[in-house]
Formats: sequence, structure tokens, C-alpha cells
Amino acid sequence: MVSRRNLDGEIDKVKHRKSETQGRARNLIQYSITRKVTSLFKLNKDDLSLTLVTDFPSTGDNSFPGIVQLDNDNYVLMNYSSNIHKKKKNWIRGQLGKTYIYWTKLKFEK
Repeated sequence: MVSRRNLDGEIDKVKHRKSETQGRARNLIQYSITRKVTSLFKLNKDDLSLTLVTDFPSTGDNSFPGIVQLDNDNYVLMNYSSNIHKKKKNWIRGQLGKTYIYWTKLKFEK
């Protein structure tokens, strides 16, 4: 599975909230100012848990991956990101700038 990963961990950071509205607002602000990356995970079909395999070069606004199978072992992954060759950005800064489409060839041997 490929998805955007929040490097700050779980989204719910407000443990002692006065109201649900306040908690959601504070969590949204926290989420917006933290860094995200596009990541590859392994899915355990028995217990539906995910294990991080690797992070792809990505920064700022990123992810929305698409994968195409080329043959039994090879895939092409396409995703978007803020410029991976420049300074790392948090998610909201990435939202305000340009993004680019990147592709990676993946090989999974059985």
C-alpha cells in the first residue's frame, strides 16, 4: 500500500479538550504545520496491520499515488510532491506552491 504519512504520528494530539470543536480545530492546525511524506507499507492481511517499508523522496504537499503493474514483479508508482530537490517543507507550505509528478519503478520478487 502507498499513502501519505504524517511524520508527526497520530493526528489526534488534543487529549484534554474542552470541546470536540476545539479539539478538531487544534488537530487540523497541528496537521497542517507538520511534514508529510509518501510511503510504502506492507499490509498484513490477517490482522489488517501496516508495516512501514520505506519513505519515497517527497516533501510539502504530496502523495495521491497511482500504481500500474508492468509484469509479475515490476510496477510503476506515480505520485506528486513539492520539489524534492529543494528545502523540506511542511504540508501547508507545500499547499501554497508548485507540485511535480514523480515516478519510480518498483520490483517485488516473490
